[in-house]
Amino acid sequence: MRAAPDTRPSVGLSFPSLFFVFGTILVLNLVGNVLNGVVRGDLRSLIGIPIGGALILSLARRCTRAQFETRALG
Repeated sequence: MRAAPDTRPSVGLSFPSLFFVFGTILVLNLVGNVLNGVVRGDLRSLIGIPIGGALILSLARRCTRAQFETRALG
């Protein structure tokens, strides 16, 4: 069955929902790294804290948000 030519395809996730999903995943990863380092004493997991922090900061930058908005509209 083919779609009518005047119908528009769905855009998918909008930028705010993508930002929320990615941000939530990164924050949960940071919490997991801290808990592994503190509770289990696994110091190797602590390397994920600065990496996750850098990813959250890069995701929150204005130019990154602008790229998501441009791609979502296009």
